[in-house]
Amino acid sequence: MRFDLPDDKKLAFEMVIPIRWGDMDAMGHVNNASYFRYLESLRIEWFRHIGCLPDPGGIGPVIINAFCSFIRQLEYPGDVLARHDTEAMRRSTVET
Repeated sequence: MRFDLPDDKKLAFEMVIPIRWGDMDAMGHVNNASYFRYLESLRIEWFRHIGCLPDPGGIGPVIINAFCSFIRQLEYPGDVLARHDTEAMRRSTVET
């Protein structure tokens, strides 16, 4: 199954994340929760890249909703090409 992004989404940032041995579950493939860790790493690196590091004592972005459509199984060893796509920023939100 292929997931096509809407036309209003544009690539904002991408990075390669190595799959760690500990990311796998007992079935020998990457655990579903690890995908959200990959997304977290991607999001923090994107914030760093644009000069918007999270400040626990200040104001910053808040995640309202997070979901993942699993397209195929990942296994160790390997790499994840993580891509961060965004739409045009609105007054107080940006969909990524």
